[in-house]
Amino acid sequence: GLSLRDRSIRTVLSSEPEAAGGLCRDAPGLEVPSMAAAALPAELIGMILLGLPPHAWGTVARVSRAFRASAALCWENMTELAVVVGADGRIRARFRWWQSAQIPTSEVPGGRSTERVPDAELDGEPGASDPAGGWCGCLDVAGREIGEISVAELSVLLQRFTRLQSLALRDLRLTGRLREGYSRHPGQDATDSVLALCVYLLTRCPHLQALSLLRCVGDAFDTAPSEQRVRSGQPPPCFGRLRSLQISEMDGPGTAGARWLVRCTPNLHLLDLSWSDANFGSLLELPRAIERIDLVGCLAVGEAQIRELVRSPEHGSLMHVSLPSGMPFSVVHTCLQLPRLRALECSGAYSDGGAPRIAIEHAELRALGLSALLLNHACCLELACPRLQRLDLRQDVFVFEGISGLSLACPELELLDVRWNAQLQLKVTAPMAELRSALLEGCAALSAHMLYNLVQSAPNLEQLEMGECDGLRVEQAVFALAFAYALRSRPRLRYILPSGVKGVGLDAEEW
Repeated sequence: GLSLRDRSIRTVLSSEPEAAGGLCRDAPGLEVPSMAAAALPAELIGMILLGLPPHAWGTVARVSRAFRASAALCWENMTELAVVVGADGRIRARFRWWQSAQIPTSEVPGGRSTERVPDAELDGEPGASDPAGGWCGCLDVAGREIGEISVAELSVLLQRFTRLQSLALRDLRLTGRLREGYSRHPGQDATDSVLALCVYLLTRCPHLQALSLLRCVGDAFDTAPSEQRVRSGQPPPCFGRLRSLQISEMDGPGTAGARWLVRCTPNLHLLDLSWSDANFGSLLELPRAIERIDLVGCLAVGEAQIRELVRSPEHGSLMHVSLPSGMPFSVVHTCLQLPRLRALECSGAYSDGGAPRIAIEHAELRALGLSALLLNHACCLELACPRLQRLDLRQDVFVFEGISGLSLACPELELLDVRWNAQLQLKVTAPMAELRSALLEGCAALSAHMLYNLVQSAPNLEQLEMGECDGLRVEQAVFALAFAYALRSRPRLRYILPSGVKGVGLDAEEW
């Protein structure tokens, strides 16, 4: 709320500390009265700096020692940094200060986790300091080519943020050599460049709690160190502050390097290896504090490794598990044995048995994602999860018909997504007062009676998609009754009608 044009706080922002008056360099045309800059209180100087763009802090720091100290303090308060490539190819460093966001905590559907992770929303343009948690500053990072930054340039940038707690590098082409990173880990892994980058960043930023590397390539990952500087008997480093580690859509680190890195991070809570070739070998070496693990698209992890991790009594604190695609349904049942499980995701799971029904029961589960199920027989899924809030059973419209039946006993369900399950027979056995969205597109076997029961059990329904539901065209009278009941009790309902069905005299097929 600070305005530099307020008469009560006008001050000298020129390069001369003893300037008695003149014009503000960062606000052209602003006349300032005679006043000594050194006489201003530190709180007011800090407010002035936060009201200016970050690229002007260097200019303002030349006013006096007090301004220089306040500018340094502003950089120290920046605890979250994201170096990303914009749509125009220019590299930008976006950051937040500690009062804005305090590092956003990761969202576990239906609950909150304690670990700190980098923010994934990096495409929006940063504005001024935003108490709600938006990016409060942005700097353009010069590079020789579009999207390219050298190790030396990155090192200079990190020197400004002395108390950095969250660092994200996204879509960068990193060039140069990582000599410091190679010198800190064992000699047998001296050619592991991804591991060297992790060690380099963790060493540069001793307060780092969250590290994210996404789609980073370049010469720094292709060159090996010119000389071996690791001394025998040197104790390994300990990165005890690190809580979150993401290495996504990248090669490595290798098996030996990954195991070594995990041993150096005893307090790791979140591990994201989605769509990477990283291989930890036995997952039993993961820290006991691990709460969330994401292995989507990680081809190096097999079902035997998942089973031994879940069955290990030392890893009972797992709350969020994302499995690689194509796991058998028995692995899903094994994961459901975790007592603190909050979210489970597995795309492309296949049934390794011929049972006509699959029952899933869990007292604490909040989110379940079983999209693109591969079933070669008619199978009914029975869910008895009293705290389940999100259910994703989307099916691939071009491959399989999905499940043949779904029985729901989930009173806290908020989102139901069963699109393109052509043979679905829906049965609701408990009221769902919290249901807001029901996505039924492509459920050809859905009858008007099933829809009527669903609408009656969900009094707060706000979104209803019924496109390509051929079964509703056969019983248009019952469908009209169900739809009229829905509209009468929910005037703000958004809906999509099946093609060729006008329901209760409505001509629009989409909202």
